[in-house]
Amino acid sequence: PTPFPDPRPFRSRLPSWFEVAPLRPVEPRLAAAAAGTLSPGEHCNWVMVETERLGEPPPRPAPLAGRWPGFRGEGRDNLARETGPLADSWPADGPPRFWEVTLGDGHAGAAVYDGFVYVLDYDETNRRDTLRCFALDSGAEIWRSSYPVEVRRNHGMSRTVPAVNETYVVTVGPMCQAMCVERATGRFLWGLDLVREHGSTVPLWYTAQCPLLDGDTAILAPAGGDLFLAVDCASGKVVWRTPNPGGWEMSHSSIMPMTFAGRSAYVYAALGGIAAVAADGDRPGELLWQTTEWNKRIVAPSPVQLSSTRLFMRSEERRVGKECRSWWS
Repeated sequence: PTPFPDPRPFRSRLPSWFEVAPLRPVEPRLAAAAAGTLSPGEHCNWVMVETERLGEPPPRPAPLAGRWPGFRGEGRDNLARETGPLADSWPADGPPRFWEVTLGDGHAGAAVYDGFVYVLDYDETNRRDTLRCFALDSGAEIWRSSYPVEVRRNHGMSRTVPAVNETYVVTVGPMCQAMCVERATGRFLWGLDLVREHGSTVPLWYTAQCPLLDGDTAILAPAGGDLFLAVDCASGKVVWRTPNPGGWEMSHSSIMPMTFAGRSAYVYAALGGIAAVAADGDRPGELLWQTTEWNKRIVAPSPVQLSSTRLFMRSEERRVGKECRSWWS
């Protein structure tokens, strides 16, 4: 395993946003229009969301089977269930390369849905989180939707994988901005600042929380005033919320859907403990169980279900003098 770099707290200022109703639908401005800039003291401004169409989508999805619609794939378990031939070896020069695109600095992963690729990039020149849509077969960029946010390099910038379904794409940016757009066009539907509106704390090295789509509902873990939050993708309205009386904070982990004793649940490992809330029934979002036995300074992996009664988490910390260094497994 490779140790993390110096983990001493990264100090960043989070100035106030421009006062605007966060869930108000906003018609996107085309990139050809004047690209506004942030005024002093602004952190992000949903009014300045831009959607740019860069090419026409293919008349039909690319002839490449399979979907990977979010973090850890369709079942959130890192398993690809499509069948097909597998290579036993690669040529000396490696596998054939069909296309490549240069992205900004970071660790973001791509989602794939019906012949299109979606990735949340960071445009360092224009200082914008940028959701980009590419054709899977050719790499042609179809559209991009972006908003201004000040992010400086902190072991990379971008971090997360979008969540995609037939209608929507939901993202969570490094500074905890959640955005929802139309999948086909990139048209902006709504945005949330989890720091300002829900009391989240931007984690050390920024957030790596990948959003979860359950049907047409986005499931998020602000771990601020609310521990969990469900948002209707069509309207941007909060459907339900789970209180956070213990004051747990956002980690680098992501929400995982699981089933315990026949009950569907969302499980999240925060800074403070692990909790499961109801994913169905009459009271979705109701706390099913929680534990503070798992309370680490740095929580990066996401929970893995082992059985109907067990889950697996891993983290390793070793103190060197007054510093704490963590290793990924």
